[in-house]
Amino acid sequence: MGVDKNGKRPAINFQLNNLKKARLENGSSSSSWNKNVNGFANGNNKSQASSSATQKSDLPVTLVKDSLIEEIKKRNTLIIIGETGSGKTTQIPQFIYEAGISGNKMIAITQVST
Repeated sequence: MGVDKNGKRPAINFQLNNLKKARLENGSSSSSWNKNVNGFANGNNKSQASSSATQKSDLPVTLVKDSLIEEIKKRNTLIIIGETGSGKTTQIPQFIYEAGISGNKMIAITQVST
């Protein structure tokens, strides 16, 4: 893995720390976050379209979208670590696409399988 201009590895925990900080600043607790994410599983009968749009905007990763895009632009490789349900897999590729960072290249997401 490459190093940044200070000779350090890419900020692996940069996004995780920002996601936690953003969630705390917005007063979101784990229990309220889990309730929002798992609304359908808990018998919530709201329309899926409106609930899905609301859930997208409530994902922690949306709170750090701009700084995330800037970090991606600065680096060839960036490892993003975040809590389950934070929007890493579903939202970050969309952010990259919308920002035009990918150009005509593919966006790949890898996940550890255990």
